[in-house]
Amino acid sequence: MMAREKNAKFLVCDRGLLDGAAFLAGGLAEFCERYDVKLDAAFARYRTVIHLESLATAFPHLYGKHGNESRFEALERAQQVEHATRAAWNQHPAWHFVAGTEQAEEKIATVLNLIKESA
Repeated sequence: MMAREKNAKFLVCDRGLLDGAAFLAGGLAEFCERYDVKLDAAFARYRTVIHLESLATAFPHLYGKHGNESRFEALERAQQVEHATRAAWNQHPAWHFVAGTEQAEEKIATVLNLIKESA
């Protein structure tokens, strides 16, 4: 919808509306109730959802401040957020989970193919 308003073929967002559900104890149900979000309407905002697996779950041994000084979440919390984010989006009809890989090129190629398929 937003892409159409801007005459763009697509928009890439780092985060989506339902990501906020990952930070509430009640998850998606609490998020939708608290913020009066209708799940179907929220899903309709996104033609395709590409979920890139967090380093915290893909390669936990690499997660930490040594790889990113800005990180503030402990590994366990980052893993919880990753799983809760998946749970918030995995009912979207065009949700694609891209597992972490050691080869960035492989992950990039997967994402580009998903974008091409959805365009």
